[in-house]
Amino acid sequence: DTDMNAELIAHGYANAFSGLFGGLQTYMTYSNSLLYAKSGGKGKVSSLAIVALTMVLFVIGPSIASYLPRCMAGTLLLHIGIDLVLE
Repeated sequence: DTDMNAELIAHGYANAFSGLFGGLQTYMTYSNSLLYAKSGGKGKVSSLAIVALTMVLFVIGPSIASYLPRCMAGTLLLHIGIDLVLE
């Protein structure tokens, strides 16, 4: 199971340090944590892999997005939404 208390504490520290150094606030999405946990993510290596993938998709994602069917994005959102309701 995902320890939401630990995630909230880490999120609070990240926001505090970001504010102290004039950075933007962070955000926490429960759906990302749920998707990570349900896909079998465990440990620091898989967490760092997700960070690297997110950074790559942030840079090249907009050019790739036009090739993906909209129904795939909608299906993923629906699936995550149903999991959140059932949780």
